[in-house]
Amino acid sequence: MPQILVDGLLGLLKIFREDRLRKDVQRELALSALITATTETKIYISRVQKTGRKDREIEEKLCRLWGAAAIPLGTFNHDLAERCLMKSFYWVNPDNFSISDMVQFRLGIEQICKEARDML
Repeated sequence: MPQILVDGLLGLLKIFREDRLRKDVQRELALSALITATTETKIYISRVQKTGRKDREIEEKLCRLWGAAAIPLGTFNHDLAERCLMKSFYWVNPDNFSISDMVQFRLGIEQICKEARDML
């Protein structure tokens, strides 16, 4: 095989390997953002259940975390990314969402946590 073909094939393999590594890093960043949002949400929900007190500042933080998780997830799981965005909207004003909305839009924290685990 001529050296120019070998060099071309090696160059192509290098590009494929670099692209795969880039996608792996993007996937890890997306999962990290999702797991951060789910963990912080579960901590907050547990605190509210124990104390009965909501904290608007934490809810605003959760809104931002879910929005930040939605963006990189769009590349890997468009459906889950859209639900993370809806979860972000939920935390803007949780009183605007009913239990049936949560079921209809599949926004339950345990369901989303399961999907995050499935992506690992």
